[in-house]
Amino acid sequence: MESFDENLEHYTQLAMNQVQEKYSQLKEAAEPLIKELLDDLDKLEDYFTEMATKLNDILTIRNRVDNTGKG
Repeated sequence: MESFDENLEHYTQLAMNQVQEKYSQLKEAAEPLIKELLDDLDKLEDYFTEMATKLNDILTIRNRVDNTGKG
């Protein structure tokens, strides 16, 4: 029974080492893609901020225009 426990512990450790190695590989492979995605999201945020500013400017200008012929 003692031998079984030792073998179980040994193979459990081997499996854990393999899992840790695979996790590290996946993390390393995903990192550049995640950074690229975050950069793209930053660009989208900048784009929508600029669009909101322009729309607000248009609304401000439109409110100042008097189309009634009275002004």
